Amino acid sequence: MLGKQQRMTLVFAKLVAQLGDDLEFQLTVTRQAAQQCA
Repeated sequence: MLGKQQRMTLVFAKLVAQLGDDLEFQLTVTRQAAQQCA
């Protein structure tokens, strides 16, 4: 039972990390676009 919970936690952590990367990527793209417009 603990193994299943640990696996779900790992999957959740991966999802969060992926979301964080996506956010960072969007921020970087937005910043570059803002610099080009300025």
